[in-house]
Amino acid sequence: MMMPPNKMRNRLSVPVMARLGAVAFFAFCLVGIFAGASAEAQEPTWVTDSFSGCRSWDPYGNYFTPTSYIWVGGCEGADNSAAGPGVVVMTDSYGVAVVPQKVTGKDNSDFLAYNENGSIAFESAHYGYPGPGHAGERMIVVSVADPSNCREFRYRMAKPNSSAPLTTEPCHADPLYATATAIDEEVWTSLAPQKLIAAAENSLARGWTFGAALLYIKVIEFHPNSPEARAAQDGLARIKGEDPRMALLAQRLHMLVDSGTSL
Repeated sequence: MMMPPNKMRNRLSVPVMARLGAVAFFAFCLVGIFAGASAEAQEPTWVTDSFSGCRSWDPYGNYFTPTSYIWVGGCEGADNSAAGPGVVVMTDSYGVAVVPQKVTGKDNSDFLAYNENGSIAFESAHYGYPGPGHAGERMIVVSVADPSNCREFRYRMAKPNSSAPLTTEPCHADPLYATATAIDEEVWTSLAPQKLIAAAENSLARGWTFGAALLYIKVIEFHPNSPEARAAQDGLARIKGEDPRMALLAQRLHMLVDSGTSL
């Protein structure tokens, strides 16, 4: 299930391609593409986060801990595994990412990731471990600093679980953008606003300001008539007062997806 955030950088002033390189590396690491090649990789495992109490699949084996991420969604089965539409907020030494997606056990839908470095990655990561099927994994990345500059990243594999260099090439209109944004909307509309507010407050308590700001923005956008919308407005106002740059970044990334920007 999902991926680690990008390396934290100066969100609006670092050159775009430097950010995109970081996004490419982090995103493909987490979906498990490098699992067989990295000397530091551990065996994939299940991890239960301290917010939801649900078990989530960590395909890379060394990114999830009970406190490094939260799953905002439902759990199913006797083993209480994360399932259905939901969103992950997670962090490591690189920063914070917010990842709306659909999960059934180890399987993933197409999804996108809102990243604290000022980028959005639209991803195809239907992975299993071990096994074939990784060759088609790819993503398209857009930076809030220059939405017209889109890059596609593909992974070439010589054999299952072997490493191969990432290749980059310009991308244009792409069906992955449409499928990922459709899932994004489904996730935010299906989650109870109370759960999103609780996740935002939990994120703030952990110091994940970017994640909290984006969660508040999504509540305001997708649940405008709920009592929680007012709480989200108050929470976002507090973040604007304390960290206006982070609030602005979350708003700009939300608008980039919500506006239906054509790639």
